Amino acid sequence: MALPVTIPRLGWTMEEGTFTEWLKQDGALIAEGDELFTLESDKATEAVAALASGTLRILPGGPRPGDTVRVGQVIAYLLQAGESLPLSPPEETQPTAADTPLATTPAATTWGAASPSAATRPAAPAATAAVSTAEASTMAASTAAPPLAELQAAVVQAVAPGASAAPAALQGSEHLQGRSAPQGAFRSRGRISSSPRARRTARELGLDWRTLQGSGAGGRVIERDVLRAAAALSQQAAAAPPEDAMSAPAGEVADVTTGVTGEVPVPAALSPTRRSIAQRMLASVRATAPVTLTAAVDATHLKLLRDQLRSRCGPEGDAPGYTELLIKLTALTLRRHPALCCRWVGDCLQRCAQIDLNVAVDTETGLVAPIIRKADRASLAELTERLGRLVEDARHKRLSTGDLALGCFTLSNLGMYAVDAFTPIVHYPQVAILGVGRIAPRPALHHGRIRRRFQMTLCLTFDHRALDGAPAARFLTELCTAIEQPMAWLLEPRGQSQNPEEATTEETT
Repeated sequence: MALPVTIPRLGWTMEEGTFTEWLKQDGALIAEGDELFTLESDKATEAVAALASGTLRILPGGPRPGDTVRVGQVIAYLLQAGESLPLSPPEETQPTAADTPLATTPAATTWGAASPSAATRPAAPAATAAVSTAEASTMAASTAAPPLAELQAAVVQAVAPGASAAPAALQGSEHLQGRSAPQGAFRSRGRISSSPRARRTARELGLDWRTLQGSGAGGRVIERDVLRAAAALSQQAAAAPPEDAMSAPAGEVADVTTGVTGEVPVPAALSPTRRSIAQRMLASVRATAPVTLTAAVDATHLKLLRDQLRSRCGPEGDAPGYTELLIKLTALTLRRHPALCCRWVGDCLQRCAQIDLNVAVDTETGLVAPIIRKADRASLAELTERLGRLVEDARHKRLSTGDLALGCFTLSNLGMYAVDAFTPIVHYPQVAILGVGRIAPRPALHHGRIRRRFQMTLCLTFDHRALDGAPAARFLTELCTAIEQPMAWLLEPRGQSQNPEEATTEETT
């Protein structure tokens, strides 16, 4: 029986991905476990391995590097001796979010599975990642879209006084004006063809994609066509511009509030990473009852410790920074406050078995939060090595799905910028996140005298459904104590554990 090779789900929110490259050629003999192709999700790149053996036969018009592919899409078959490609492809399989554990490797779909060894593979080049922001056809090269200047002129013409009809580039919006669908709409096997993203975007914008003129392969309606039609309708529905705006030359419009003229902006599709961030932030705000506690802490001794470590390691050494010190102190404090080390599983709270921290990392494509496992038991040298590798991999898009697993708590440090305090958003389904501001010298009362002290601000956002303000405040207060006396916490085993028996064991060993 011919076994289909499908696109797996690399994350619990993944619906589409970017095909990076084939690792095996058409006609190659495949053994179970061989890596077939690499796939890029919104934040990670993985190699997908075969779950069966056979001869690989890639479908005609199969995905090319940079193409957008859907979860469950059949892209090839594994054939046994004497078999041939099926005449018609099967229905696409759609794995559910439950198929993908939050803190494990990606789940396999019908005949594809993510390979753990993919963490060592290089990430897709930036040019490949950029392609994923546009709708790509998996069957053939797309028909070229109208130039940007032509599209801008079309939008201006559509909203200009006296315009009788939308230009040809925008005729896909005719259905909202009581006109029939364009006669040239592409139909495949008696029905109009469109991409899943185009249908979803049209549904969100309240448009009927069946009436749009497609610019994809063979006239296929893609997301770009939906956005173009929505932009035209938005401009047409706007109120008539003021008199000074009417005098603007063709190709330019004047801002209604400032009167400044400029070209009409064209909506740009979100990148996969940006879209994923937007979905998760919105889901967190909707699902949690966030409360933020703020505390100012004297970080003078923390700064002195960091300076001593830097001088000891020398200019070429890899000394722990503020983030590594804060990770260690936060993890040690979390030992004594397990109520903050929980995650939501449906309507229940699950206490995490170990203290794994996610650390927010800024990249060119957006925010990611790789995981540092057992942060409370790692030495400062180990934390420095782990965090350095994760940051390097994140900025080069080499993070694996395992690197992006969900921990029990998240740390977001903006201390390298001119930010004193901010309100972090809970990394749902976690229940708390810590935001760290900059360390700055300020006058403070110290031992009865006004002195110059280095202070920083901690911002703890927690889900009030999971815990009350008092337990969160106790954690924040004890963390402030740890930062004010870092050496005592880093060197004293008893101060690191909630369980006296565990502390005794550590001290003995």
